[in-house]
Amino acid sequence: MERLLFSESLKELYERDFYLWVYENLRLLKEGNCSLVDWQNLLEEIENMAKS
Repeated sequence: MERLLFSESLKELYERDFYLWVYENLRLLKEGNCSLVDWQNLLEEIENMAKS
């Protein structure tokens, strides 16, 4: 699986492949690369999960 390096790519990925987007953000968090995480969409997803 190709690794994404830039948050802009992750934002684009969010629209195209949700599963891969989740996987890549999880990988970045586990590696401690928090500055590359797509925080805007990740926080929105967490907020939506909390509402449901």
